[in-house]
Amino acid sequence: MAPICIAFIGLSANRGWATIAHLPYLQQTTKYKITCVLNSSKESSEAAIKKYELHDAKAYGSAEELAADADAFDLAICAVRVDMHYAAIKPIVAKGKQAYVEWPLGKNLQEAQELNDIAKQAGGPKTVVGLQARRSPVVNKIRGILADGAIGKVLSSTVQSSAGNFGQVEPERVGRLMGTASIGATMLNIHFGHLIDFVLYGLGEEMKDLTGLISTQRPTVQLKHDDGKLEEFSRTSPDQIMLQGRLQGGGMISVHQRGGGPFRDTPGLVWRIYGQKGEIEVTSDGSFLQIGYSNMTIKLHDHENDTVETVDWAVKDAEASLPQPAQNVGRMYEAFADGRTDGYADWSQAVQRHLLLEKVEESSRTGKSVTLQQTMKDQLSSIMSGGASLQKALFG
Repeated sequence: MAPICIAFIGLSANRGWATIAHLPYLQQTTKYKITCVLNSSKESSEAAIKKYELHDAKAYGSAEELAADADAFDLAICAVRVDMHYAAIKPIVAKGKQAYVEWPLGKNLQEAQELNDIAKQAGGPKTVVGLQARRSPVVNKIRGILADGAIGKVLSSTVQSSAGNFGQVEPERVGRLMGTASIGATMLNIHFGHLIDFVLYGLGEEMKDLTGLISTQRPTVQLKHDDGKLEEFSRTSPDQIMLQGRLQGGGMISVHQRGGGPFRDTPGLVWRIYGQKGEIEVTSDGSFLQIGYSNMTIKLHDHENDTVETVDWAVKDAEASLPQPAQNVGRMYEAFADGRTDGYADWSQAVQRHLLLEKVEESSRTGKSVTLQQTMKDQLSSIMSGGASLQKALFG
């Protein structure tokens, strides 16, 4: 079978997410082939083609130029800074091309909805958003345990998460990028967005209602430059996020994510799922299950026997041999190439996540709880133009 031809947007010759998470899989598969590269300039695209020996790839200097050559690729991959997603992918998806955009889909709900609408108006090409934890063996093991009824009905779930970033001293480039709210690479959008997605996906449920609280507890931080120099910086994005609410199945949920690292020698993520017959505990060094860690653990407490079992979650697929950041990305590529529609989120589901994050902000701002399903249905048309298509996408 002929490989799926990729137009890669954001494949820099320098180290970045594309090179550590996407390229390892793409360099060893026969299911895909990179035929187009688009970076900030044609020269940058040519440098990447040369470095990675993509001999059959063509360099481009703008999204419009790439879109005009739409017959040269089957699938566009967008792995640039979040505030560049919209402009980079809009002309391409308007041509009806399939697209995979890293999470968040846009820097806000409006951009995400507009991109989803454009895709639908262009004939509904297959779309993917990079919520890679849906392919995590740990998350899918949890789904299996719950589906098997091992702990019975879920009564509650609690999550304690350390973001890793958003401490008092941050590397200059990352701290400035994520600390500037207008860019969109915030803890709410990225860290909490990934977290709440894999928690809800693992539980197999959506939120019924929620109360949210977000805050910037460290408005003034230090940015550390490569030469060791410290620069005072005014952070405008949140570094503390709390969510409490009810799941559609009636269970309760509580999530707290804070900036900075975990307490010394303790996990960066502790996620518990309490059921009628038992409890699941998930721990790992950090909260990025979309990337994964070597020491992730799942424990199952059987209440009747009062025994605790450490659950084996490891898988032996080909992607397990890839570098850690590339494993779940590779699994998403595999699912897409095999024609599967499960195990990864499309753009309609991405819009649903963006909408959930907006409701967390709204609740924090107003001090009021949000009843999600009814509130979404009632307010979609007033959120933005194109609300009718969003309502159809989310609620049928």
